[in-house]
Amino acid sequence: MNHLQAVRDRPFTDDETEQMRLLLSTFRDGSGQRVKAGFMPDFLSFERVTAYVLGGTTNEDKGVFDVAVPSGDDRKQWGVSCKMASTQPTKKCCWFMELSNSAKYLTDALEAEAVHWQTNPEAAGPILVTTVGSWHEKVREIYDIDASKYLLLTHDSRWRKFEMAAFDGHILTRIAATDIKWVVEGKQAAAGKRALRTW
Repeated sequence: MNHLQAVRDRPFTDDETEQMRLLLSTFRDGSGQRVKAGFMPDFLSFERVTAYVLGGTTNEDKGVFDVAVPSGDDRKQWGVSCKMASTQPTKKCCWFMELSNSAKYLTDALEAEAVHWQTNPEAAGPILVTTVGSWHEKVREIYDIDASKYLLLTHDSRWRKFEMAAFDGHILTRIAATDIKWVVEGKQAAAGKRALRTW
């Protein structure tokens, strides 16, 4: 019996993509987040729609994964971390994705090593990657971590063009964190609100 599942083992089919599109569009009725372009789906909408299309459930308790999906075979359930971001300019040839929004836990990890991310991004980056990876390892007994994925939904500045991309959970370790160039970017450095990015 074929147990290939969307996102885990294969891309969405055209029908599944259309389900995602139609379900996400319902949040334009005023129940979504308000942006300049009107009402649009927010991250919770994305999580709930993903869970519905994949036949899973959402973790409203801020778990390691946003969506838990039964495997359909003798494997453990697998997880999906749903992320939303603005589409990056074509010239950058990259995706932008937040690995985690658990600011307190990430800050605690940096403080434990006496590393300040704004002044020492080269030391902060590997610590952050290791911290997020450790969360995955802590739930390995209940999730098939090797099958779990990041699902990214991007939108242009006018919220008219959307794209989805799936990334393997091993994206955290595919390249050694120390081999990545870590930089701090943004306009609000004094407020501590800049983004730590990789290139």
